[in-house]
Amino acid sequence: MPGPWTLLLDRLRPRKSRRFHLPSLSSILLNATILYSESRLPVSARLVDVHFKPPLERVGLLQWNRIDSIVQQGYEHAQGVLARPEVRRRLDAVAGGRVTA
Repeated sequence: MPGPWTLLLDRLRPRKSRRFHLPSLSSILLNATILYSESRLPVSARLVDVHFKPPLERVGLLQWNRIDSIVQQGYEHAQGVLARPEVRRRLDAVAGGRVTA
């Protein structure tokens, strides 16, 4: 790992001629937040009646141009989860028989 002065001097160069390509602080913090959230998923899934986790691995944080397809993916995932017999029974038990199709 280069020293702090070497990194500082490298940072002053134009982007294309930099020798070291390190992630930004915001990138590191965002990744740490995502990793912590992923590590808590099993615990939180046990604490809820129904857990939704749509398959959005290929979606970037700033891909607003794909919002319609992302919403559609989430809707289809929710329909699949809610169609499962064990989920229907659990929701019916929680709602006291008030769940309708």
